[in-house]
Amino acid sequence: MNDMNEIISLIRKDLRGELTPAEAELLNAWAAADPAYAQLMVAVHEEAFLSEELRQYGDTYNDEQSTSRMQAIVQRGLQSAVPAPLPRRWKMGRRWLTAAAVLVLAAGSWWWLQTDTSQPVTPTLTMNEIRPGSNKATLTLANGERVALDSTAGGIIAGSHQVMYADSTLAATNTPTEDDRLLNTLSTPQGGQYKIVLPDGSTVWLNAMTTLRYPTVFAANERVVELEGEAYFEVVHRADAAGHLQGFVVKSKGQEVRVLGTSFNINAYADERKITTTLVSGAVQVRNLYTGGSHRLEPGLRSQVNAELTTVLKADVFSATAWKDGLFSFRDAGVEELMKQLRRWYGVEVSFEGTIPTMSINGEVDRNMPASKVFEVLDYLEIAFRIDNNRIIISNKK
Repeated sequence: MNDMNEIISLIRKDLRGELTPAEAELLNAWAAADPAYAQLMVAVHEEAFLSEELRQYGDTYNDEQSTSRMQAIVQRGLQSAVPAPLPRRWKMGRRWLTAAAVLVLAAGSWWWLQTDTSQPVTPTLTMNEIRPGSNKATLTLANGERVALDSTAGGIIAGSHQVMYADSTLAATNTPTEDDRLLNTLSTPQGGQYKIVLPDGSTVWLNAMTTLRYPTVFAANERVVELEGEAYFEVVHRADAAGHLQGFVVKSKGQEVRVLGTSFNINAYADERKITTTLVSGAVQVRNLYTGGSHRLEPGLRSQVNAELTTVLKADVFSATAWKDGLFSFRDAGVEELMKQLRRWYGVEVSFEGTIPTMSINGEVDRNMPASKVFEVLDYLEIAFRIDNNRIIISNKK
């Protein structure tokens, strides 16, 4: 048995005591096929809270996002080799446990999660601690006025004349200029993220160190925005006056992504060697502005664009979009990639002492924790972390 949906269904029924004898035999056979699966089954039965989290997670199983996350977790379990011994346990908040369901299996190492259910866990920050990023951004209006956006408002809704917070309070007023094509700019700093609903109703989530330029009113024939950094888009269908579907174009350095209505992620940071577009649903056309080539993506595919060529590959959609759901996600990532993500999210300098080793890092970590807690999660790696004067320093373990 290797079907993800069937395995998830059987585990849920087992936790609820609803397995038939035949189903129990199937689940026992699956657990016996690999020590990793057997340890998973032992874990969910021994840890009452984890079992309850999985039951609650299962109650929302019809939700598309919950389904994809649960499938990704079990799929990595299906593909994992015999795991290494479990690292020591640590405490985290309920939010991560709900997101991860039970535990994450990745690259032969298990990141084991446990929490104290008696009361919510509030991290204790020392003077030398580095806090995680949060909702923060600056909106630059077409007339040059800069607005520091409220971090507690849950995002902004862009209109032709006004920009409102999600709670319906006023964030800014667009001042008319001689140019009717007003372009506003939403920017997140290091350690920042933010959400915006564009004038057409499309929603964009901005990761740290990201800039999105958008018009206060979209043109009649086409919707165009410009992106530098990383963002997740949910584009709505929109028809023009003649009833034709209106395109939506995301311009980044070196590429254009053209869509009608779909969900996708674009990673176009200036310090990356390639631009990566991951399609979640719908369809997009990716055009390489260096070569002139164009490629159509279907759901579950990703494109990588550089000055020489465009490569289309199978995508790990869960990993590519995990940042939007509050997770660091690594797939065969090197130390340099780890350093980039830490620098962008924690907003501090990250350096390596000595020779950077070659290694593959795999798995998920809650990125809403202080930096020191993330280091505890990554303690199984052959690298050490320390904080010095608001800097993160990584070195080889001795």
